[in-house]
Amino acid sequence: IGRLSIYVERLLSGKQNPHAPLTVVSEAPGTALLDGGAGMGQVIALRAMELAIRKAKETGISGVAVRNSSHFGFAG
Repeated sequence: IGRLSIYVERLLSGKQNPHAPLTVVSEAPGTALLDGGAGMGQVIALRAMELAIRKAKETGISGVAVRNSSHFGFAG
């Protein structure tokens, strides 16, 4: 709740894109690099984690990195 006004300001000013596509920049069986398109960090982090979990189930381990994303709450 403490950052809500900051999120609203970023959305209204266009600094964040609420409909940003999550783009795969590069990918291998156990890894991926994603571009968040200046989107909401919380949404992007969730989608990146879902991809990391799928990859870990397939390969035993995974690592997924995200660039061009905003703050995502307590996690970062």
